[in-house]
Amino acid sequence: MTSVGSQARSGLTRYWSFLGRGDVLRLVISSMLARLPGGMAQLAVILVIQQRWSLGAAGVAVACGAVGSGIGGPLRGRSTDRFGARRVLLASATAQVTALLGLLVAVVAAAPLALDVILAGLIGASQPPVNPVMRTIWSRRFEGDMRRTAFSIESVLLDLSFIIGPALVAVVATASSPRWCLVMAALLSASGCVLLASAPESRDWRVSPGERHWLGAWRVAEVRRLLPISFAVTGSIVAIELALVAFARAHGHPAISGGLIALLSVGSIVGGLCYGAMSLQASVLRQLALASAVLGAGFALGSLAGSGVVLAVIITATGLFLAPTITLEYAAMDEVADPDFMTESFALLNAAGQGGAAVAAVLAGFAGQHFHENAVFLVAAALALIATLLALYQAMFARLAMRRGHSS
Repeated sequence: MTSVGSQARSGLTRYWSFLGRGDVLRLVISSMLARLPGGMAQLAVILVIQQRWSLGAAGVAVACGAVGSGIGGPLRGRSTDRFGARRVLLASATAQVTALLGLLVAVVAAAPLALDVILAGLIGASQPPVNPVMRTIWSRRFEGDMRRTAFSIESVLLDLSFIIGPALVAVVATASSPRWCLVMAALLSASGCVLLASAPESRDWRVSPGERHWLGAWRVAEVRRLLPISFAVTGSIVAIELALVAFARAHGHPAISGGLIALLSVGSIVGGLCYGAMSLQASVLRQLALASAVLGAGFALGSLAGSGVVLAVIITATGLFLAPTITLEYAAMDEVADPDFMTESFALLNAAGQGGAAVAAVLAGFAGQHFHENAVFLVAAALALIATLLALYQAMFARLAMRRGHSS
């Protein structure tokens, strides 16, 4: 108990030391403003296009946005490594604001559906690389336990953005019109990216001169091996969200799906903060394997829940390991990425995760339509198990490589 209490006090001291720095707090606030549109844009596009056309048309538009984001993310990451964060943040924010306001004009002017869909794709393709930029900043600035704390806070902020963003959209859409959500997202994107771009860490971005290999981050084998893990982890998250929706509908209470997803996020935030306060000795990959294994077990256990209350308890407890799993993905990438391609490496993790999300959505939808809703939980559990096996394989591979290095 003394050891646990001592570690808790040490963790709280580390958070206080981290957030107590004025420049760090400014980075956290500006990055939060800049990443909120990422949690808002998708829902805003759905509401705007559904109101004018149909839910099917909205789904096509969102899919185009996801494809644009998946393709554009690594390119923006590579551009950041090559030209600096300030220029890329300002350029991408300008493009995204233009696309958001362009969609507003297209809706008001009753433009063809094709134009709405194209603009939705551009909104995704121009999404500022806030998450990769911030993880690169923390990686360059901190070491050891303090870097773990910074990465944990990043995961928590990402969770918060997908809670606060949709909530803001719901409030504005209810109070006025979904169209104003596009304006709000544009304002937040512009203000947040300008603030983040004006920070010294963005202005004085370290760029390596000289020729750069055309493969960029892809050149590092260890980076490539981590991408399937992100594919599986993010896919499991999307699948479990769809499983919660399927459960709520099957039990005649579709409205509780939002509450169940919120509980998953709450558990994730608590788990992320607790993990950031810990000092663990096991390798990052072994920690990742354990965290994703617990996720898979929790998702599988959810398939046995007979009531919403039981599932709420299971999903909240399972969520405790969600943010740590995401944190550990980026910590593993931080260990192997080439410093000259750090931002691109983080962006590749994001892109791999989005690919996993798309595949998982199809698999979960098929399982829910053709089988019992419990099958959707098992899809999520299977993907988390795949991530576990991949992480264990990578840990074994890294250990063998280390032994060979020592023997030579």
